[in-house]
Amino acid sequence: MSLISNNQKNLIFGNAVARKCKLPNIFIDNQLFANILYSVYQAYRYSKYHLHNITYTKNNNKIKPVNFKPYDFKPSQFLGFDYESSVKLSIIVPAYNVENYITQCLDSIVNALTGFNDYEIIVVEDCSTDNTLALLKEISSNYKNLKLLINQKNLGLSGARNKALKYSSGHYITFVDSDDMLSYGILTAVAKKIDEHNNIDIFEFDFQHYASEADVCILLKNRIPLIKKITLLSNINDVYKFAKGFACGKIYKRDLFELVRFPEGLYWEDAIISNVILRKAKTYMHLDTIGYLYRINPNGISNSVKARNLGYDQFYVTKYCLNAAKQSNLIIDGDFYKRLFVEASIFLNNRTFYLDDADILYMFNELDTIFNDVNLETNLNARQKLMLKAMRDKNVAAWRSIAF
Repeated sequence: MSLISNNQKNLIFGNAVARKCKLPNIFIDNQLFANILYSVYQAYRYSKYHLHNITYTKNNNKIKPVNFKPYDFKPSQFLGFDYESSVKLSIIVPAYNVENYITQCLDSIVNALTGFNDYEIIVVEDCSTDNTLALLKEISSNYKNLKLLINQKNLGLSGARNKALKYSSGHYITFVDSDDMLSYGILTAVAKKIDEHNNIDIFEFDFQHYASEADVCILLKNRIPLIKKITLLSNINDVYKFAKGFACGKIYKRDLFELVRFPEGLYWEDAIISNVILRKAKTYMHLDTIGYLYRINPNGISNSVKARNLGYDQFYVTKYCLNAAKQSNLIIDGDFYKRLFVEASIFLNNRTFYLDDADILYMFNELDTIFNDVNLETNLNARQKLMLKAMRDKNVAAWRSIAF
C-alpha cells in the first residue's frame, strides 16, 4: 500500500460518480475529469457553507435533544490479562449468527498459519440465535489450539473482543471477524517478520473486499504471499498516512491493550485503534501484500444506522477515545485533538443524517467542552477551521455543508 495522493482520492471520487451516473467509459479512470469534478464539488460545498453562514441567526436557548440515547461510561469488566504470554500469537474471533461463514473463517485461519504452531485461536460465541453455537461445539475439536468461550449474555463485538483479550496468552494478538477470511500463509509470513523484528509493536497487511470465495480464490490457494515492499515507521504522523483505522488486518503486541478496551455497547468501536492504540505504538511495519479478506455484507451496519439510532454511538466513541487516551497516559497534544476533532466532525456528519438539529446541537455543546480549551486553530487547515467555527457557532446547516 502506498500513500494516497490527492489525485488518487479525486480519481476514486470521479469513478464513483461516473459509475453511479452511468457515464461512458471515457470518464472512468480519467484524471482530468476527476480533478475538475472534485473542484466543482468543493466549490458547491463551500458555497452552501457561506450561504448558511450569511443567513444564520444564532439561538442561545438550550434545546432538548429529540432522539437522545444515553450511554454509561463504565470500565470494562475485562480489563487486564489473566494469563502471562505463553504463545507467540493469539487469534481472536468473535462469533455471532455466522453459521454460514464460521467454518470458512476458521479453515482460512488454519491455512494462514501453515508451518507455524506457536499460536492459539480464541473463539467467543456471543449468544447466537442461529446454529452457530451447536456448530462450534461440533467442529471445535477439529482445530488445533482452539479455545471456545461461550457467553451467557450477548456482549456485542466489543465485549466479545475484550473478553478474549482478558483470557489471551499471546505475546501478539490479532482480530478476525467471523464472516471474513485470511489469505493462505499470511500469519506465517508475519511470524517470520516478528522473529526478524521483535521490537515492532504493530504489523499491518492490506485487505481486499469480496462477495464470494470465487472473488478471492487465488488468495486462498497453497502459496505463501509475496511481500512486495516493507515500510518501517516510528513517527505517528507517518503511521497515520499508512495505517487503516480497522482493528482487523493487524498484528499487535498484546501490551498495547493493557489499559485499553473496545467501547462495549457502541458501534464504530474501531476508532479506539486509530485514536489510541496507534498512538501507543512506538514502531509500525506495513507489509505490502493482501492478507485480510473482508466480506461485503449487503445487510451491514451502515444500512441500519437510522433504525438503531447509531449516530449517538459515533458521538460517544469520540468521548470514549479521549478517556482511554488519558487512562493510558498518552501525550494528548494538538495533533491528537486535531485528529479527534476532524474524525468526530466528518463521521458525525455521515452518521447523524437522520437526527434532528436539536440532537446535533446537544452534541456540539458536549464536544465544545472537549475542544474549548484547546488551541485547535493552529493545527487545522482552512476547511477544518470552518468546520470548527460552524460547530462553535452552533450552525448545523453550515457544519453539514463543510464537514466532508
